[in-house]
Amino acid sequence: MSKTRTRKFSRGEPLPAPAPAPEAPKAAARPAIRPAHARIDENDLLALAQMNEADFAAMLSGSLDTFKVEVGQQVTGQVTRVTRETVFVDVGAKAEGQVERAEAPQAQVGDAITAYVLASDEYGVRLSQRLSGHAASAFLDSAEESGIPVTGKVVSRNPGGFEVKFGTTTAFCPISHIGRILPEDLDAFVGKEMEFRVIETGDKTVVSRKALEEDSLDLTGAWERIAQDQQLEGVIASVRPFGLFVDVGGLQGLVPTRELGWGESGDPTGAYKRGQAVTVRVMQLDRENHKITFSLKDPAGDPWYRVGADFVPGQTYTGTVQRLTDFGVFIALAPGLDGLLHISRSKNLELQVGMAIDVTLASADVERRRLELIPAGQEAPRASSPAANVLVEGNVIEVLSNGMLVELPDGRTGWLPSREVDLPAGTVLAQRFRRGKTVQVKVLKEDERRGQPTLTARTEVNSDDAWRDHAKKPKTAESFGTLGDLFSGIKL
Repeated sequence: MSKTRTRKFSRGEPLPAPAPAPEAPKAAARPAIRPAHARIDENDLLALAQMNEADFAAMLSGSLDTFKVEVGQQVTGQVTRVTRETVFVDVGAKAEGQVERAEAPQAQVGDAITAYVLASDEYGVRLSQRLSGHAASAFLDSAEESGIPVTGKVVSRNPGGFEVKFGTTTAFCPISHIGRILPEDLDAFVGKEMEFRVIETGDKTVVSRKALEEDSLDLTGAWERIAQDQQLEGVIASVRPFGLFVDVGGLQGLVPTRELGWGESGDPTGAYKRGQAVTVRVMQLDRENHKITFSLKDPAGDPWYRVGADFVPGQTYTGTVQRLTDFGVFIALAPGLDGLLHISRSKNLELQVGMAIDVTLASADVERRRLELIPAGQEAPRASSPAANVLVEGNVIEVLSNGMLVELPDGRTGWLPSREVDLPAGTVLAQRFRRGKTVQVKVLKEDERRGQPTLTARTEVNSDDAWRDHAKKPKTAESFGTLGDLFSGIKL
């Protein structure tokens, strides 16, 4: 047993200071966890600043409650990483949220994403920007306010529309809202799962697929991109007796019956179907009034390219009667290639639409697209024209913007330019003339290139034209005369 040695101190000697006790390790100061709405004071901030990383991590793991998510809940988080198939999102939960890459193909790290919780399990928090199943059923009201698409299954069709199931909830989609372009077979939608937009909730839930499709369209950009003579791929939106309405990327235009094809002009309801894919060409474009006229005709197949090669003036061909008019019969030599057999040549013939007849091509005007026909075996029209300055009566065959085609008594077709018709200022030919009307004309000149005479309907010389002709004459010193001669014709 060891003996403890003690030291004796004399009276008046100061006692030594006690040895300091060993210091206990300092515990990290932790700020009290406050509710999210509480204000952090300066002491809390100072304590946080003095903490090392390990203490800070321990505080978070042990003191903060994990954010819990529920199926159908709408959450917003920040993208933490992106893989080929998945976008991972930090939504404050214990596990990261996962969104399919197909739903957010442009997502990058740091982006904010708002989505709905589809499931929360050991595999993580599955998110979607589209509601489906029971989640859709529980949050249809939220979907109406936010406009987020919901996925439902079309279960049946009735005369007014379709019944669509969203989990346990049944909604109604009118026929006009099942899509922008309706197919012929509406029953094809039954049994399919599709995305819809909720447009009405309450006593009855109404959804629309058409609204989603229209939201994805860029109509402003479409009007900027479309151009004259452009060929576009489209879909027939509706079929009418007067033509087809075709949709091209959200823009709709009309294909008139005359533009359905070379030689086609009948009712298209039996030949075309709604939803059918077609290739159209822009014929007319009215951006101001948002109107488009399309054509289904292929320019490369223009039958008028055959005139002069397959169809030569003076040769005989078999044609088909297309239509009967007061001034003659139109006969098709080929689809889209019609010629006129004038009434003076056909009045003794018993013709009916669809009947075949042999005709001779008397003349061809490719520029104006006019063929003049005579019955096979008859003599061609005389090459001579009525005497100049002699009025003759002709029949108006067609009225155009720049003139008229007139049938002369000798059977030939003459061209009457609009400038050779006396009309009041601002009056157009179509206001004064129509097909079949009789008009008095004179022959101005023969046009050998077109094989038809140029006509005039002026009955007297226009004073304005006479003044211009006089002004063109060269002036000489003798032509002015005296001052008295100059004013001799003026009456005061």
